[in-house]
Amino acid sequence: MAFERRDLVELASAGTGVGTTGGQRFFRLWAYATDDTVAAVTTAGYFAAAGSATGDGKLSEGDLIYVQADLDGTPAFGLYRVSDAAAGTVVAL
Repeated sequence: MAFERRDLVELASAGTGVGTTGGQRFFRLWAYATDDTVAAVTTAGYFAAAGSATGDGKLSEGDLIYVQADLDGTPAFGLYRVSDAAAGTVVAL
């Protein structure tokens, strides 16, 4: 399967953190649920449709995403950090 933008939901944002926009440091906390496996979700560019290079620019470097993966198989859960906002790439924490 592929990334579904509608399944990425912003839960919160904070005024301090690791991302920088307009001089203010912040990060956002997102939730994402999918039938895709963890291996698919952590593939470089999986979140590109929400990245800043080719997507809608919702994700920023340092944002955190709580992922519920493989819901139709062997469910897995994890917290991931956006490591490359332009490409939409995440890394496990």
